[in-house]
Amino acid sequence: MPTLAEIITWRSGPLRDASRVLQSAANRYGEVAEALAGYVNDDETFVGVTADAEAASRRALVDDMGDMQRILEKAANDFTAVADAVDEVVEDAEDVRQYVNELRSNAEMTETDVQAMSQNGRGRCSSKGEAIITALRNVYAELGGLQEAGEKPSAAILSHGVSAPKKGWTVEEVNDWWTSLSREEQETIITSHPEWIGNLNGIPVDDRHDANCNRIDGLLAEVTPQFEAKQRELDQYLDSATDPDPNVLRTLSLEVEHLRDKKEGLEALQQAFADDDGDHKLVSLDATSGDHLRAVVAIGDVDRADRVMVHTPGMTSTVRGTLATESGEWGSGVQDVQNVLDEGYRQLEHEGRDEQVAGVVFLGYDAPQWSELLTGNSVALSNSAKEGGANLAGLLEGIQATHEGDLFMVASGHSYGSTVTGYALRQSTVADEVMVMGSPGITTTQNKDLNMVPGHVNVGEAHGFDFGGDGDLVADLGRFGGDPSDSREFNRIGTDEWTSPEGVEYTDSKKHSQYYGVGRTSTYDQGSVLIGNGVVAGAEG
Repeated sequence: MPTLAEIITWRSGPLRDASRVLQSAANRYGEVAEALAGYVNDDETFVGVTADAEAASRRALVDDMGDMQRILEKAANDFTAVADAVDEVVEDAEDVRQYVNELRSNAEMTETDVQAMSQNGRGRCSSKGEAIITALRNVYAELGGLQEAGEKPSAAILSHGVSAPKKGWTVEEVNDWWTSLSREEQETIITSHPEWIGNLNGIPVDDRHDANCNRIDGLLAEVTPQFEAKQRELDQYLDSATDPDPNVLRTLSLEVEHLRDKKEGLEALQQAFADDDGDHKLVSLDATSGDHLRAVVAIGDVDRADRVMVHTPGMTSTVRGTLATESGEWGSGVQDVQNVLDEGYRQLEHEGRDEQVAGVVFLGYDAPQWSELLTGNSVALSNSAKEGGANLAGLLEGIQATHEGDLFMVASGHSYGSTVTGYALRQSTVADEVMVMGSPGITTTQNKDLNMVPGHVNVGEAHGFDFGGDGDLVADLGRFGGDPSDSREFNRIGTDEWTSPEGVEYTDSKKHSQYYGVGRTSTYDQGSVLIGNGVVAGAEG
């Protein structure tokens, strides 16, 4: 860890200079990409195989220029964030040094006393400094991807055409393949082979949505007879067994429950998207990887929005209920994110800012259910959180890869979903902010483990811990890496009654499930974090 003396010598100026240089370079790549994309082959003599190959190569080159722009923009923004963190930690270090000097001026103080009394301050500065160093290493690693982004895609990818993408391709290779295809070729895949791309990171959100909507009927045709057969098996066992084995009965009942939920979840999505106005997208749909139906729903234009909130709901979440309902309405998890987006837009409008926000509700994992407490998918275990974290990390990288330029990405999670988010952040560096509510743990209480710059992890917890009160008991468990609300490194999202600077009164959050309601202080603060203003009602760490 860096020492107090070392931190005091740090300066943010060179980082800010580097940020400006990188942003200027990013702008130039953006201009080149726009010019290449605007090229029109109107010479009727240039046709056939050669013309098709040139067009595919040019499309891939445009994508490469866009990748260069995005990488440089992200590095520029990250350098600025690190520079801000450097200024803050240097100021903190100066305060600690002054405090140490004051202690030493007291003749009754021994050096041992001074060290003991200043230990917390020195430890806090060193921890922030270590997180800053980790963040800088991540930025340099991202810049290392410039060479790969600038290299022409392999001939195998450019000539792959309308064929199933290869297993093992990286997100960028998937994106190179997709952008090299003509729109006609892409439409052929979306219509005839939607299973190739529906869950494939590196494909733009709109195209994944079209593909996944084309898959719903086929998946329903597979799942429905499976459910009916398993229900008959359960009924026959109950009819024939005079003394049913509890283990067999529990296993069969759980299998029926899982298949029913898959069937009803697919039906709910089918109805919701049939009635939708086009503002929602089906980013992912998976009926085979786990016991539960898995899906991801987006709100707004994720590939072009300035700011995107990627939210993971927790225990008891299901596609039918959390993402969509039987009546064709959007589920509780989608509405929670919509409330934060609406609050973000309200604050943007108040500040006169013309920016676009979007949201993603990630249920790409088997969220634990009450009926699974005694299984491997128990909420007391980290199994599903680890798998879900790997899936979420892939999605975060995919959103970054297909976005037009760099975006401000906020990783969000509630309850067990915050643990999923914590595991994802250990495997990804693309998130700019983190918001977790009612968290039983995010795997750590330190920024560096989450690849986050100090000052950008935000934790919310309802107050009043007692068994008969309004506090959040789940948030005090600290089951997965400690209680994040106890960390000195993380900011506090406001959860009490509060009056905003505009004079609007906001209500408090009680217990475990009121963090995303309209008119709540916690929703205000999450909207503020989303638009880049950080916590306002709460407190900085």
